Amino acid sequence: EEAVSMFVRAIEIMKVALPKNHASVAQSLCSLAALYKRMKRFTEAKWAFAEALKIQRKAFPKYHVVIAKTLSHLALM
Repeated sequence: EEAVSMFVRAIEIMKVALPKNHASVAQSLCSLAALYKRMKRFTEAKWAFAEALKIQRKAFPKYHVVIAKTLSHLALM
């Protein structure tokens, strides 16, 4: 649970410090999602992957490999 709190705080800081829809925020959301998945908190994992995907779709070209990876993770949820 402490790791979740640290990820959430880091993401909050990044959202303030970085430009809107920055790829680093999406990457941190994917890491948080992976942690939630390991903890069997699947609803939260799906939410975090979906939030990351929203950012990635704005930050990357339509057919970028990062988007494909996140879509794959979501498909496995």
